[in-house]
Amino acid sequence: MRMMTAAQDILERRARCGPRLARLRLLATPPVDESFPPAMAEDISKEISLILAEAAAATRVVVSASGGGRRHAVAAFLDVRLARLVSAAREVTDAAKAADTGQLHRSVSRFDALTSAMWTVELATSGEVAVVAGRHTAAHARTGAA
Repeated sequence: MRMMTAAQDILERRARCGPRLARLRLLATPPVDESFPPAMAEDISKEISLILAEAAAATRVVVSASGGGRRHAVAAFLDVRLARLVSAAREVTDAAKAADTGQLHRSVSRFDALTSAMWTVELATSGEVAVVAGRHTAAHARTGAA
């Protein structure tokens, strides 16, 4: 088994969520001439749950990798962000269950943005150098790495 750094773990989890987020956006946009099928709410809820599980696991990785004095502060900071993501997820599933396509679209957009922000924050607080799509992350700027 290969050892992964916290940043590598986060990047891998984010990569797994990319297709799930894309599917979520597709599910939230049924064709105009079709009604919202009840089974769609179940599919949306499943995708949301899998994305939340990945984000929560990444948070645990970052907290575990944090130095002793930082661990409590990092955990508190990330727990607040994760709670915000869970709240946005609840809005998505509520809109899906109500078959409110307008609210669903808005809620999915918010959830998508908060998920992206969560990965960014987890990478930045991991304290490691990570390169994402050829760009330096906040971790690079903080450590002065090239």
